[in-house]
Amino acid sequence: MRLYTYVVRSDTGFAPNPFFGYCTLACCKPGIRRTARVGDWIVGLTPKALNSKIVYVMKVEESLTFEKYYQYKRFRKKIPDLTGNCMQRCGDNIYAPQRDGSLRQLPSKHSSGNREDRKQKKRDLRGKRVLVSSHFSYFGSKARVLPDGFLE
Repeated sequence: MRLYTYVVRSDTGFAPNPFFGYCTLACCKPGIRRTARVGDWIVGLTPKALNSKIVYVMKVEESLTFEKYYQYKRFRKKIPDLTGNCMQRCGDNIYAPQRDGSLRQLPSKHSSGNREDRKQKKRDLRGKRVLVSSHFSYFGSKARVLPDGFLE
């Protein structure tokens, strides 16, 4: 078991995406997504200026390809609907498999309107995997104080 920590610079509900019964990390943090395995833990912290509080913690229960993530029915609600509510707009299931084997970036927080953002797409896909957990705590704007001794 490994523990990964990183700073959540902008907590919009997109990365991580804590909605619809699963916490998913499908975009950003390519190094973590490429190397984390089932059983590992991920902790997202606020920036030091906000006292490094805990935004979320998740135990990795699944590590999926983008194709599987898009195809599984249980993650369909995570396909973004930019006309929907906040949870629907923040969907991180943004890479749709194409017949030629490529992945198309859907309109989302990482696209430029209806056009793909090639820089974001390249970064996201470098992570190779989508990390999934139903064993998580998300605190968001009510981030929790990190216990003494953990910051070091």
